[in-house]
Amino acid sequence: GITVANAGQIGSVGDADAMAISSSGVVTFSQAPVFSAGGAGIDLLLDATISSAVSVYDVTAISSTYDAYKLVFDLLPVSDNVTFNIQALVGGSVVTDANHSFQNQTSDGGGVITDVSDVNFAQPARYGVGNPAGEGCKGYAMIQSVNSTSSGYSILGAVNEGVYNGNHFVATFFGGAALPAARANVLSGIRFKFSSGNIASGTVQLYGLRK
Repeated sequence: GITVANAGQIGSVGDADAMAISSSGVVTFSQAPVFSAGGAGIDLLLDATISSAVSVYDVTAISSTYDAYKLVFDLLPVSDNVTFNIQALVGGSVVTDANHSFQNQTSDGGGVITDVSDVNFAQPARYGVGNPAGEGCKGYAMIQSVNSTSSGYSILGAVNEGVYNGNHFVATFFGGAALPAARANVLSGIRFKFSSGNIASGTVQLYGLRK
């Protein structure tokens, strides 16, 4: 076998510490590993922290490199009782035509919201959320078919709406998709937006699933 000195490094001439090995055997890569074509796996593309208020937040790390993505978010709005929407970006711009259909349903039996023609890609939360004391939305979703021109891009996931309306926990399942008539649109990003007020703070992670 090959033995490397404690706290030694393995690398090329141009990058001498591409791989570091600690005395306890922990291996650290200075760059994200790249696998051969067709190699299965997942890549972290975005790990963002929103530390000051912004009107909207755009996720633009979506590209032709991946067809499917995993999204994780934790967002706190400035205002109380606001609607939480996800909008689609096509060609870098927000879709303003009613090209989407979405639906959500809660765990508390609060009914289903359905919209068959809307500018919003999805409405993850069933109820109005948010206040300065810490009520926001934590969730995850899969985004698929972002490069397809024969099947519209789609999103499917769930959110924890936090403590709503006085210690009332709500979990909501949601989904949305481009309408068949808009299937030729290629998704280039998404926008997080509350109906009133800014995003006070939050975190967003986006992972690309290798083809």
